[in-house]
Amino acid sequence: MIAVANALFRGQDGLVLLVIDEALVSADVRYESMEAGNDAFPHIYGPLNLDAVAAVLDFPPKNDGTLWLPSSLESRGNRPSER
Repeated sequence: MIAVANALFRGQDGLVLLVIDEALVSADVRYESMEAGNDAFPHIYGPLNLDAVAAVLDFPPKNDGTLWLPSSLESRGNRPSER
């Protein structure tokens, strides 16, 4: 997930990171790869219901512009809803 964030949003200020409890998402969630990639990422097909958002975290870039996951999320990998 962080590679995608850096590819699309590197150096941007004002970002937030939503921690979503996938089990509470009302819309269809599909894990899909991006453009011939091997890693599958969750895509939500429909509106995100607010009760599925477990936390909203500031997501500032480092001084060099790269984005990073807060340490509390790093161990969760690409599928934060899995425990």
